[in-house]
Amino acid sequence: MRWFYWFIYAVVLVGIGILVFSLFFRHTDSATVNIPLQEGDQVRVTASWVDRGWVLDANDYSLKLSTQATAGHDTPLRFAARLEMGGMEMTPKGITERSITAGRSTAFTWQAKAYKAGVTPGVLWLFVLDDSGAQTAIYAKEFNFNAYDYLGFSPKVVRPLAGAFILLGSGAIWLGQRKATKKSVHKAQSESSSESLKKSKNQVS
Repeated sequence: MRWFYWFIYAVVLVGIGILVFSLFFRHTDSATVNIPLQEGDQVRVTASWVDRGWVLDANDYSLKLSTQATAGHDTPLRFAARLEMGGMEMTPKGITERSITAGRSTAFTWQAKAYKAGVTPGVLWLFVLDDSGAQTAIYAKEFNFNAYDYLGFSPKVVRPLAGAFILLGSGAIWLGQRKATKKSVHKAQSESSSESLKKSKNQVS
């Protein structure tokens, strides 16, 4: 039966490995750039994107803006942004607008999900709006998102199975150790009883 316990240990280790690998496999990258605006204002843009992850996982993308105003200038600044990724489910969709006072900060955030493995090109767009609402692109970050699955199986199926393997395997190991402990205790009690019986017979003799 020793081979059985080694098999159970292997199943538990495989389950743990899959879960740990799943958590640390996703990779996020970022870039920061300073962009001058009109009237001496400046915006610091930090783009963040996921370039490697799993299918069916919701991944976070963002553009964080930190503006610097010139002295005495408190005119509101209007920005718009869009995440462009063909074939992906995105929230929110289309263009999102923000209006902030120079010297303040804001952020645009999205979530995107891939439904099949492969490479998807993407672009994080940032626009500045004038008084008439016309958009001028001031930043575009291009990237590629590499979506993976588990050898053709969905992570939504593999992860629960890995968790089940860990729970069932751990339970089998615990039951096996408990049984072994009871067996040892019973053996020790039997040996103790036999020893006591021998002593009693020797005393009677």
